[in-house]
Amino acid sequence: LLFCCPVPQLLCGAPAAGGFSALRACGHVLSDRALTQVKEDSLCPICSTSFTEDEIVALNGTTEQVEKLRERLTLNMKKRKKSIKKRDQDSSGVPQKILKLPVES
Repeated sequence: LLFCCPVPQLLCGAPAAGGFSALRACGHVLSDRALTQVKEDSLCPICSTSFTEDEIVALNGTTEQVEKLRERLTLNMKKRKKSIKKRDQDSSGVPQKILKLPVES
């Protein structure tokens, strides 16, 4: 059973198909050729979910694509850690977890 891109009807693995990518926003898999056709709209051609360049994940990507993905993941992890730290602190800079300790009676 082979996967066929629903837009240009290219078979995955065929030399003419090129690479395939998944959209994180909706999960659909498209050929890179189809993505270049719809990138300007930034809408999935299957379900019309909007997506950004950062939400495209190359499947079986080249070395360059894999390195780009690693850099994006590292950056996203750093952003997430910063937002968690910021959320856990109140305006005085003291972590809220310390302030919310139960009071002994």
